[in-house]
Amino acid sequence: MVDVLDQYEVFTVNEVKDHEGSSMKVYCQNEFFDQVKENALHLSTNPYGYKEFCDMKDYISGKKNTNNFWWDIDQDYFIFFGKDKGKKVKIVMQKLKEKRSK
Repeated sequence: MVDVLDQYEVFTVNEVKDHEGSSMKVYCQNEFFDQVKENALHLSTNPYGYKEFCDMKDYISGKKNTNNFWWDIDQDYFIFFGKDKGKKVKIVMQKLKEKRSK
C-alpha cells in the first residue's frame, strides 16, 4: 500500500451515513473505488463480511458503541466515518512512506 500511496484517495460514499449523520469514507486506490464501494455497501447492511463478522451495521445504526474504522488487509483499503479521519489517514500514510524511503 505504501509503495503506491499516490494512487490512493479518500472517497465519500453518501449513500451510507452513520447514526450521527456522517457519510461513509473509503480510502483506496482510485482504480478500485467502484469495487470497494460495492463491498462497503454490502458490509453496511450485512453483519457478515467476506471472511469474518463485521460490526459496521451495528455502528451505523447506533446499536453498539463499536469502532468506526475497518481495514480490509487483503485488498488494502480502509472504511471509516468522521470528518477528521480522512485527514488523519492521509497524514499517517504519508509519514509511513517517508519513513520507508529513509
